Order: sequence, then structure tokens, then C-alpha cells
Amino acid sequence: MVEIVTIVALVGGLLFAGFEWRASRRVRRRQSQILLLRSFDSPEFLKAMRRLLALPDGAARPEIDALLGEDGLDLLWFWLGSMESIGIHVFNREIDLRLVEQSFGAPVTVIWRKLRQYVESVRAEVGSESMHEWYQWIVERVEALPQHETRSPAHVRHASWQHK
Repeated sequence: MVEIVTIVALVGGLLFAGFEWRASRRVRRRQSQILLLRSFDSPEFLKAMRRLLALPDGAARPEIDALLGEDGLDLLWFWLGSMESIGIHVFNREIDLRLVEQSFGAPVTVIWRKLRQYVESVRAEVGSESMHEWYQWIVERVEALPQHETRSPAHVRHASWQHK
């Protein structure tokens, strides 16, 4: 009888340890995702986002070049590089897509709408469809999310939320 109790206790302990290990792994993964995502949240990133959100939708490359000037173009290319990195991290499952969408999904998709023609012009100029491919990929993934899950505004989606 003692042996059965010992075996049950041992199996129970192993199961508990396994559940705790998985839970701590999930917490560490979430923390590392947030830390990685926050690394993009710099003053330069926010400055680029602000400038690019002010652009008209669907503007041609010469118009964007003129509107932004040299400093603005540096911000534009900083933004494009940041979006490439985020897209690669999401693809490699280092950052969760929903975390990106919740953090700055609207600017990611709105700015793409403003820069799509610009990016297509750059692709044609350099002769490579892979220019800024991960930015386009991340936008398409965010737009494919179900509207009720994340793409509706938080103040609408969680209107009934209450602090307990």
C-alpha cells in the first residue's frame, strides 16, 4: 500500500512539475515577445510613424519624396526596415501576430496603404519583388485576422470589461 501511495505521489509530482514548467515557459515567451516588440517602440520609430501617418493615401513616389524631404525619407526607410524586422520575427514565431496587431496594428496597415505605391516603385527600380516583402506580409496577416478578435477597436470590443 505504501508503494502505491509513493508511486501516486511521484507521478503527481512529475505532472505538477511538467505543468509548472510549461506555464513558466509561456510566461518567459510572452515576456521576451513584449521586450522584443518594445525595442521597436523608440522615439525614432514614433517620429517615423507620425510623419508617415500624415502622408496622403496612395501617393506616388515623387510626391512622397517631395513631401518628406531628406530627413523624412530617412524616417521612411527606418520605418520600412522596422516593419521588415517585425515581419520576420512574426514569421519565425518570436513575436505573436496578435501582439503586433494590439500594439500598433492600425499604424502598420494605414501606413502600408500610404506607402504601397512607393514600395512598388522601389521594387520596380531595383528589379526585386523581395524589397519590403516582410512588411507587406505582416500587413496581409494582420488584415486577415478576424474582425471580432482584434481588428475592431478595443473600446468597442471590450466595452463590457470591468475591473474585478
